[in-house]
This record gives sequence, C-alpha cells and structure tokens, in this order.
Amino acid sequence: MPIERRLDAETQVLHTVISGMVTLQEMREHFTAVRAMDGQKYPELIDTRGATGLDFSARDLPALADLGRRLFADGGYTAPRAVIVTGVMYFGMARLFSSFAAPWVRIAVFDKAAAAEGWLDHVMRITQDSR
Repeated sequence: MPIERRLDAETQVLHTVISGMVTLQEMREHFTAVRAMDGQKYPELIDTRGATGLDFSARDLPALADLGRRLFADGGYTAPRAVIVTGVMYFGMARLFSSFAAPWVRIAVFDKAAAAEGWLDHVMRITQDSR
C-alpha cells in the first residue's frame, strides 16, 4: 500500500509514509483512516520521498482539502502537519494543497527530514505552552 501510517505512542506523532504511484482515492482513504483513529489530534510527519508519481492533478486539490475539512470539522483541533518532499513538482503540489487546507490545518513543506521534524516539534511546543 502506498500510504502507511503509524502513531508513535511515545512521541504522540502520527508518522505517514507515502510511496509509489499515489491515487486520489488512496489520499481520500488516508484522510478517512486518520479520522477513524482520531489521528487529526496528533501532529503528523508525512514522508513522501518514496512517491514515484501522482495519479491526480492540482485541479483535484481543492476538493481533497474540502474533504479533509469536512472529515475533521467535528473532531475539534487539527494538529499541524509537516510534509517532506523531493523535487519541485512535489514541493509545489504540497504547497498548493497547504494553501487550500490553510483555513482548517497548518501544513508546512520541507525538503529535509530534520527541518520538518524540528518545525513540528517547535510548533507543538508553542501550541502546548499556549494552552
């Protein structure tokens, strides 16, 4: 399966790995699975470096972001997401998606795992300090 997720019980971070050719249906199923496990409450580190292609286009992103908004609306707070990408196309798609999802979730895109992990840790510390 191109999208695998696991909640790290110790760090309370949802780790998602995306690999191979990814379809729009698989992205929808991922969102649904995250909602089913109340995963939106946990910060998510999304590693897409193993993706070999997307079987959807930028035109599909507004509807995908709307699906996320609807799925997570009744779950309360949606924790931030950090996405690790390789290549300009994936960086652009991830940034475009983050702009559509901005009203309901904070998503940052990185080309280095350490930077993504550091940002997620920093944002979560700030969020916890303000609660």
